[in-house]
Amino acid sequence: RKFYRKKVNLPGFFLGEKGKRFSIRVLDLSRTGLRAKILTPNTFQVDQKLQVQFTLDDAKETNVQKYIVVRKTDGKVVDGEFTDSDAYDKNDKAIGFYLMM
Repeated sequence: RKFYRKKVNLPGFFLGEKGKRFSIRVLDLSRTGLRAKILTPNTFQVDQKLQVQFTLDDAKETNVQKYIVVRKTDGKVVDGEFTDSDAYDKNDKAIGFYLMM
């Protein structure tokens, strides 16, 4: 792995096509992606692009919104890679600080 992965248990959701929400629990988080358990039935495929939203359990309860590309899935767990990474982006900054906690 290129980057440290932090074990977490954070609530959130994926936004699929036509705005359908899929409840998730983020299981681990890194600067470049995440692993999430999907709590609702889905048909996600490798290489599919999804919007993800979740709340960090930091002091500010920071809400994070990013896009991922599905790299691996078994229907219950998704490994996703963030599509963009910018040290100056507020979401990336929040994740960076969170990973140092």
